[in-house]
Amino acid sequence: MTMDMFNESLSSILRTYGVQTDFINFAGERQTIPVQDQWAVLSALNVDIFNDSTPAQPCADKMAMLLQRDLTQQHSRMLPPVAVFTCQKSASNASVTLQLPEYALQETLICRIVTEQGEHVENALGLLNSAAQKLKEIDRIQLDKTWYIKLNLPLSINQLPPGYHSLFVQAGELSETMPLILAPERCFQPPALAQHKKLWGLSVQLYSLCSARSLGMGDFADLRLLMQQVVKQGAGFIVLNPLHAGALHYPENCSPYSPIDRRRINPLYIDPQTEPDFLEGEAVHWLADSRQAAQLRVLIAQEGWIDYTQVTELKFRIFERMYERFLIVQQQGGSQRAALFNEFVQLQGDALRVYAQWQAQHPVSAAGQFAHSEQFYCYLQWLAEMQLQSCQDEALALGMPIGLVRDLAVGSARDGTEVGEHPGLFCTKASIGAPPDPLAPQGQNWGLPPLSPRQLSEHAYRPFSNLLRSNMSHCGALRIDHVMALMRLWWCPYEDSGHGAYVTYPAADLFAILRLESHRQQCMVIGEDLGIVPEEVKRHLSESGIYSNVLFYFEKSSACQFRQPQDYPERALAMLANHDVPTLAAWWCSGDLELRFALGLTTDPDVLKVQKQQRQQEKLHMLQLLEAQWLLPANRFSEDRVDRPLDHDLAAALMRCCSRSRSALVSVQLEDLALLQTPVNIPGTSNEYKNWRRKLPMDLIEQLGTEPISRLLESLQVERP
Repeated sequence: MTMDMFNESLSSILRTYGVQTDFINFAGERQTIPVQDQWAVLSALNVDIFNDSTPAQPCADKMAMLLQRDLTQQHSRMLPPVAVFTCQKSASNASVTLQLPEYALQETLICRIVTEQGEHVENALGLLNSAAQKLKEIDRIQLDKTWYIKLNLPLSINQLPPGYHSLFVQAGELSETMPLILAPERCFQPPALAQHKKLWGLSVQLYSLCSARSLGMGDFADLRLLMQQVVKQGAGFIVLNPLHAGALHYPENCSPYSPIDRRRINPLYIDPQTEPDFLEGEAVHWLADSRQAAQLRVLIAQEGWIDYTQVTELKFRIFERMYERFLIVQQQGGSQRAALFNEFVQLQGDALRVYAQWQAQHPVSAAGQFAHSEQFYCYLQWLAEMQLQSCQDEALALGMPIGLVRDLAVGSARDGTEVGEHPGLFCTKASIGAPPDPLAPQGQNWGLPPLSPRQLSEHAYRPFSNLLRSNMSHCGALRIDHVMALMRLWWCPYEDSGHGAYVTYPAADLFAILRLESHRQQCMVIGEDLGIVPEEVKRHLSESGIYSNVLFYFEKSSACQFRQPQDYPERALAMLANHDVPTLAAWWCSGDLELRFALGLTTDPDVLKVQKQQRQQEKLHMLQLLEAQWLLPANRFSEDRVDRPLDHDLAAALMRCCSRSRSALVSVQLEDLALLQTPVNIPGTSNEYKNWRRKLPMDLIEQLGTEPISRLLESLQVERP
């Protein structure tokens, strides 16, 4: 094999498996990915093209064998694994590739489209009562003395409704059925936004919303109290952290962005004290009278940080007694609750069964006699789903136009149920991450295995649609973390997060399925598009009617000028801050910079000094923005005043400025209403800081209706009547 042939074979393999050779970096420059990193990602994809003696070097013979094998597999099927189309946009000229051995060209070709309801839609049938050879030939190839012909098969799907259908094709004795997905052109949009209303809401890390009545961490009852309070002041939605199920047997692994299963809910969010199984059984007496319960409540009631180990022990002691009561009632002749539970288990199917099996094999010891019971963990999922649904129902009943905004994490833990359910669907030899940028010069490695693009297609995208369906339940909107993952993901094949390569995903198909599920669940979609955003992703977001996510700190028209609020994108959720950046108070006093230095994330005092000087300039530019908007409090705009601490007057001005933006949705964090400095999360840390554990003040919900916080909420409402 010549060098040119070698390079062409390698390029063909990289294209086939979607490994990119370069990308546009944070500075807008095209950056070449080192070939060793490209090869390492191929290896993580289980693409065996390397010499046995020198694994880091591709082997010409192995590349030739791989290309031949892929070619043979491609022509062993008549149809692609799945086809996805968009109503109106692609339905009028829809077609799929049909591959037949030459001897089958003389056979009469029968095509039949069947809807997901099992109906044969007559005007959607593609019937050909003639030989297949009359179709347009695209290509032909000879394999093992047999010629295979690639044909263009046109489909008549103009009258087909959006949904998950199937295409059946038969040519003589050969036949095959292919999933056929038809999606609407745009995502669902709530009526209020369709009428161009501008809404505001709050962002909350639910676990941090600890009230005096909760058992050590925020739960769904606290969420209902929050809704009841803020809806009086005009809030239209509440943005939540991911509610995904974590590893209950290891509760201190508490990041909501590293779950074991994104389709399931963390049972620790359940409020047991409102359930009949608690109120009518032993659990209520145990919690009130037990010395052990009293000791646990004292430990977890302390302000500051959540002790997930103690919270898990207390709640599962209660859950054990609740489930025992549930079984007793069930054995005494059943009940409506038992019937509802059985219906839930049947409806959730294999996904719930696999989760419950895994959890029973990784038991929570505090569950006592039910620690290894699969049905016990199904029961907890049932309670969690019911309570979340109750929260959304109440939000809408109170008059919120959207209600809850759920958050879908970008990945799931490699040893969890979502990854383990479909072997080969996730590539466990690599991790999702991000290339180096100014905020993370060493790059990022999030430790979560990526989906295999080819296997996702082979599964006809069912894992993706099921994931969307479960996360679009019980909410009015879904925020998709790192929405760029629908087009490409940075794969880290090493523990060193600075190395890796982008792998391409079938963006057109994934965005189409996202639109389809959005309409089916009546759920709007917000794509978190912060960071390096390719133009193709921006186009998909715009064409699909997906709202982007902008952050006040990052919205700048130049390096030294904050963007005017009227220049914000209209179809967007604008946030004053979020969980990955400093709180407003910490940013203003440079507390985040000092904390990073104290934790060793910044080691050079001179670098810290420069960072503080840059922050001072940013603060002056922010004051200039407020002055231009006539929002600046009296006696605040001068260099000698920039060091004054953030107070409620200045916070109100910043919130009004953000709320004044063109963006349809504006959200403010609860911690920024309380002017907290302590962050909930510091990206790039694990053991250095207590991420995802910081509590909000216990009386914060009550304070929302009183001065000075009520005035901050009024500053949001006044700009969005």
